[in-house]
Amino acid sequence: CDEVWFLLEALLAGVVPVLLPPNLPPAKLASLKHAYGRFAERTDQQIICPADAVTADPRLFAVLLTSGSTGAPKLVGASESALRIGVTTIHQVQALEPVAAAAVLLPLHFGFALINQLLWAIHYEREVILTSGMGLPAQALKELRDAGAAMVCMVSQQIRTLFSLGLAAAAPLSNLQVVNLAGG
Repeated sequence: CDEVWFLLEALLAGVVPVLLPPNLPPAKLASLKHAYGRFAERTDQQIICPADAVTADPRLFAVLLTSGSTGAPKLVGASESALRIGVTTIHQVQALEPVAAAAVLLPLHFGFALINQLLWAIHYEREVILTSGMGLPAQALKELRDAGAAMVCMVSQQIRTLFSLGLAAAAPLSNLQVVNLAGG
């Protein structure tokens, strides 16, 4: 998945990525630029960096965009140590030791997919199954079934979509041990 490679390349290069959804409406992007200003952005695999770009706090590992469900979206920065503590806590609280693989249905700009799945899997050296996502729900369901993942993170709308495709009538996802629900 290109999204994962771009994220890892940025991190290895010492760049603090700001994870924004693709196809962010121009008005929302303009609002973020006005509120936070002077950050570089990647478009079509090219990074556009303004001459007066802000220098990120070296303690930051990644910056996520909130959904804005309680008002205007906000950028939230996290350090590597804070993310490590979060991943470790998730692992312990959810008793994820037996989970060998996580399937990613949510886009990685969703903090839940990034932290609870990708970073968790990297930290604990588990398999990550990158699905085609819910843009192609029938294909994502097939990938989820074929991959045999033990954990998946979803939002309630995705569950409704999968049930509308016959999930309830289909053979159970026998390897699935943990379903995390994110979002509102």
